[in-house]
Amino acid sequence: MAFDDLRANLREQIDTLSPRDRNLAIGLMAGIAIILVGVIAWSLKSNLDSRASRVQAVADNLQLVLEMEQEYAGVQARIEAAEKRMETFNPAQFNTYIETWATSAGVAEGLKGVRETDSQVVGNYREREYNVELSKMPVDATLKFLYALETSGYPIEVRTARFKVHESRRDGRTMNVVMEVVTYAKEEG
Repeated sequence: MAFDDLRANLREQIDTLSPRDRNLAIGLMAGIAIILVGVIAWSLKSNLDSRASRVQAVADNLQLVLEMEQEYAGVQARIEAAEKRMETFNPAQFNTYIETWATSAGVAEGLKGVRETDSQVVGNYREREYNVELSKMPVDATLKFLYALETSGYPIEVRTARFKVHESRRDGRTMNVVMEVVTYAKEEG
């Protein structure tokens, strides 16, 4: 009922207005309605833009996660392949591998020693450090040995190497090499 009374009161007020004032009132109400519609539209657009930017940020994050997933899968495949290659080598026979490479390069008689200096577990892998010494071997044969060591596929890293070249009339140019090498093996269990 209050709404009907308000409407009747408004109609009565409009009827008492002159035609010019009635047109001004209608224009004012139309202007307010247009401004109100504009403010609501702007508010909705701002809200939609805000949500769109959040959706875009989430889409960008999803794309990054998918790229990282692919990279992770690639790295995981490389790790699995490396672990499979590691299984083909017996870490307890490292001396045998060194002696085989030295023999094939022609420096077996100059191999003065291969001794384990340290062993530790890092993550899922066991690192074994060895000291390898070659003495008074021809330079080209020593380089063949080093090449065989580096390209063998054995999970090995040369941490340090000291080279000393000697030149004599009797032996020609010879080389002494002292290396610290590290081998890697997957830790069982």
